[in-house]
Amino acid sequence: MKLSKRIGSFMLALAVIMTLVMVPKFESNASVSTPTFLYQTGATANSISFKWNGVADATGYQVILRAKTSSGPVAFQDIVPANQTSITVTQNIYKGYQYYAQVYAVKGSEYSRTYAGGTLYAMPATPGNIYLYDWSPNSSTPYLRWAGVVDSDYAYTPYGYEVQYYTLAGKKVKKFTCSYNSLYKSVSKIKNQGFKVSIRSYIEYPTGQGGLRARTYSDWSKQKSFVSYPKIKSSKHYIGSSISTVKWKKVKGAKKYVIYKASGSGTTLKLKKWKTVSGSTTSIEVPRSYNKIVIVPQIKVKGKTYKWKKGDYQGIHGTYV
Repeated sequence: MKLSKRIGSFMLALAVIMTLVMVPKFESNASVSTPTFLYQTGATANSISFKWNGVADATGYQVILRAKTSSGPVAFQDIVPANQTSITVTQNIYKGYQYYAQVYAVKGSEYSRTYAGGTLYAMPATPGNIYLYDWSPNSSTPYLRWAGVVDSDYAYTPYGYEVQYYTLAGKKVKKFTCSYNSLYKSVSKIKNQGFKVSIRSYIEYPTGQGGLRARTYSDWSKQKSFVSYPKIKSSKHYIGSSISTVKWKKVKGAKKYVIYKASGSGTTLKLKKWKTVSGSTTSIEVPRSYNKIVIVPQIKVKGKTYKWKKGDYQGIHGTYV
């Protein structure tokens, strides 16, 4: 799953640059020394900074920034003076995009035959589309998934993610770091109630100082809330009876339970609201003709009500009647 993003404006900007930006034409000459050791020094929401080692005989440097690779579309290009060996580019920089920088030395009307080059990263895109792949009733281990990659040919996959869990009351409880856009970890304080979660991504790149690496983070995602399914204690009926009695464990903070009739399974699963009962209710009689029901709580914490939303849960937990 990827984050949706418009790239039409970016491609239009690239086309305009390639059509309208005029850079003096130079001739390649092997006698002009090549700059070396290009590396990234920073990234913000709309800029990338990098530097390189200059050469003594240069009168300037031709700086080219391309999308993704050394042969990608030109996002930026300029000639900078000889005393400038670093630059911050703010033109055509988009979150989650990968770039490639090329720096040639210029001497009079000639330039170096080769260049200093390196892969650069814009600030990561903010993770989105957070959902529960699964969360078993009365479990402290939710299985979260989310989208972290921009929907573009020029996007990169983040180096990793930080996932911050909160109670529904807003108290921070645990923070995890992971390499992929999913997490299956135990958080004891959210068991049998619910939680909020916020996620940010990050990228790492060499700093040019030995083996040290720098890290640039995305913004934190908007907090997403989830409530726990109640644990079903039993679903029983007498032989020949058309009614089943379903009992469940009370969910902490539940003010109401909404009960759905369920039909189908997997991608064909359909839910139809049947009944709402009070938060003190922990059993109900259900016609056996319903076959299966799903019970979900509405939890009230500090005056705010948190509800179950079907689209946020891939794993739907119910019980046969």
